[in-house]
Amino acid sequence: MWVDTLKCLFADETNHRDVNHTFADMESDDPNPFISKHKKDAVKAWRLENEHSFSSVGIKSYKNIVDEEKKK
Repeated sequence: MWVDTLKCLFADETNHRDVNHTFADMESDDPNPFISKHKKDAVKAWRLENEHSFSSVGIKSYKNIVDEEKKK
């Protein structure tokens, strides 16, 4: 189980490394090469949240968090 956690952590850090190196090699006026993937991921997350897919894994949806804050 701990090995699986480390594999996930290393994969995530590898992605950060790749993104950071890409940005370091860019000129200041170059377009962001990751924006289209980010938008696709955002749409997918929004759809999952609206289908309540997150609730099965114990993650609160953004709407639930906002609703709870409004009650305070």
